[in-house]
Amino acid sequence: CKAYSEALPEKLSHIQVEWNHLKQDNKLLSDELIRKIHSLIGAGTTFGFPALSNAAKELELTLLEYQKQDALPSHYTGTLEPLFAALESAAQQPCDYAVINDIQYPVFSKGIITDNTPSTLVISSNSLLISDLLSQLKRLKITTHVVNVSNNLQAAIEQTTPACIVFELTSEQNPLTEIKNIKTISQRLYKKSSLIVISAHHDMNTRLSAVKAGATAYFISPANIMEVAKSVYSQCYPAITPPYRVLIVDDDEQTAHHTALILQRSGTNIESRILTAPLNILQSLETFRPEVILLDLYMPECNGIELATVIRQQCLYANTAIIFFSVETAIERHIDALCAGGDDFLVKSTSARQLVAKVEAKAKNARTLQSLLLYDPLTGLLNRSHFTETIAQQISVSRRSQGCFSYAVLKLDYFKQIIAQHGHVAGDKALKALAKLAKQHFRSVDSLFRFGSEEFVFLFPDTQAQQTQVIINDLLQKFTGMTFFTKDQVFSVSFCAGIAQYPDYLDPSSLAEAANRALYQAKQMGDKRVCQASCL
Repeated sequence: CKAYSEALPEKLSHIQVEWNHLKQDNKLLSDELIRKIHSLIGAGTTFGFPALSNAAKELELTLLEYQKQDALPSHYTGTLEPLFAALESAAQQPCDYAVINDIQYPVFSKGIITDNTPSTLVISSNSLLISDLLSQLKRLKITTHVVNVSNNLQAAIEQTTPACIVFELTSEQNPLTEIKNIKTISQRLYKKSSLIVISAHHDMNTRLSAVKAGATAYFISPANIMEVAKSVYSQCYPAITPPYRVLIVDDDEQTAHHTALILQRSGTNIESRILTAPLNILQSLETFRPEVILLDLYMPECNGIELATVIRQQCLYANTAIIFFSVETAIERHIDALCAGGDDFLVKSTSARQLVAKVEAKAKNARTLQSLLLYDPLTGLLNRSHFTETIAQQISVSRRSQGCFSYAVLKLDYFKQIIAQHGHVAGDKALKALAKLAKQHFRSVDSLFRFGSEEFVFLFPDTQAQQTQVIINDLLQKFTGMTFFTKDQVFSVSFCAGIAQYPDYLDPSSLAEAANRALYQAKQMGDKRVCQASCL
């Protein structure tokens, strides 16, 4: 409130200059004058100056009516002078701290907090399920307690305080009653336990009952024990999710910082960045890669609708959620914004809680959609559809910085024979192992793609071909040292690789051709080979 009050005289001074120019030149109304007045509407409400917001709104509506006319009417100064005076008067009023205090920064739960050694309670009388599940959970370093369904469940749950409860329902039990019982007991605990249900019942009522009890997973008997164990592990050791990236585009720096503060104090996993110069949007998209853009509608040089159109013209950002965030209440402008590629429209008077909830929901959806579209489901690496944009961007960055990067293509050796001898499941294990090893071995800035069946492409920024050859050879040694097991056989896998370097080859096509020639040369020399294009 204090900072905005101190900055207000300068804002009004700029508006007065525009108004004086208009009176002297008797010219048509400028968009810049209307935009500056418009910015006071939302900021006035946000920072405790409601009278200023109302005066600005009345003035803006009058100016917009005049702007529709071919020429200003002769009496326009007599109409506008009192409105500008009212604006100046409203700006002199003290800050209304009650308005500021009404802004509630929402705090959301971050989920189940578990101990360093989480435990799981298995409620079942199925000895085979218990044996198999205990074996898997032991391997995952999860302490497990078992109790029969006929025992005192309340005592068992209270004594173990498990991070996760696995509850198997038999066909003889009443599923609705049993699940309700589990829910009642777990609600009494000081530490919430997640619930996984295994059941012979697959009707809607039972499933719905499990959801109402808070079940995070539901498996039909006989359940896949590996999948159950993975589900338990995810509840006991929640993955550390990288923060959702939100870009706030607003030419009013104070309003933008206020919005960022709301997101920061919300308790959610959100990282925000502010952009007050909308023409720098491409650079911010490239460096920050936001999942959500909070976009003001009225800005100098270009408006939010035009900016959204520019963003949507680039395939790389097709899945980035755009939320228009403006004081504009006219439904026609909301529709225009959505037609330009916006995913939602929020008025700046929206409550802080609703703003955070919308941003987080859009960010989650954007990340999920991006994962489905851009990542290979087997290996978790980027898929081929994302490659064209990525390498074009890498070439652009390297050209500007006069740097280099390496392009490496890998193919597993004798992969068809491995499939024929050991089966597709064994082949999938080898592919996943190589992908996991590469993700652990390489930097976060490196781009890793699964290009085809047994083919991978890796891009290494600021890395020369000779350095890359050392890196790939190290990966090759670690990978060939791994062993894979089938029911009655043990086998290992190797690969060959070819490497090309930018700027020795200046475009994606020539880089790919050079790397593939090097790969072909490596294959000709035998398995477990890595060659550079420059040495051919």
